Amino acid sequence: MVTTADLILVVAKAVLTGFIVAAPLGPIAAICIRRALAGRWGTGVATGIGGASGDVVLVAFTIFGLGLVQDFLVTYELYVRLFGGVFLIGFGVHMVIARTPAAPAESAGRVDRPPAPVMLRDMARGYATGVFLTVINPAPLIAFIGVFAGVGLFQAVPLGIGSPSAILASAVVMAGVFAGAALWWMTLVIGSSAARGYMSNRLINRIDHALGLLVVALGLYTLGHAVWRLSVG
Repeated sequence: MVTTADLILVVAKAVLTGFIVAAPLGPIAAICIRRALAGRWGTGVATGIGGASGDVVLVAFTIFGLGLVQDFLVTYELYVRLFGGVFLIGFGVHMVIARTPAAPAESAGRVDRPPAPVMLRDMARGYATGVFLTVINPAPLIAFIGVFAGVGLFQAVPLGIGSPSAILASAVVMAGVFAGAALWWMTLVIGSSAARGYMSNRLINRIDHALGLLVVALGLYTLGHAVWRLSVG
């Protein structure tokens, strides 16, 4: 029987797990920062929420199909990494060559109002990008398994579909992970958007290009690691 105290502890651990797994600087973080600095804070938030939604998908796989996920990673991990590496390289190149909108002159040096929200279609694309980049990357899935084990989440309450209490606990875990990851992405985007008002357009462009190069570098690393594994395997 899962008590209220157990659920509160599970929520705390799940939120912490979502925040920890989302926090490392990766392609989604680079994209969120770039879009916030470009004044497209709505798309940046949507991209982060997409990443948090992708985390929920991975957590569901972890809870309900751990053995299936492990078999999938063993069989197809290299091919997923090859595809993900190529995608990241192409996306990073697009970030480098794309022009960054200039900040309005009257907003330079202060943050008195946020940029106008972008079109809904742009936000939908950002959301889809966040989900896609999360679910094609095996690293967050492995991280969730490790962090869950580290915080004792598997031992705290029964998870899975074995009983109504297990299903409830699983839903609470997924909601907590989403909340923790979304908290990180909101913090990152709001902070970047606020910092934009204190930066010159030239500095924003330099940071923008650096973030694009970071995504390219991550893609090259992912692709190179997969090619090396194929060559030695």
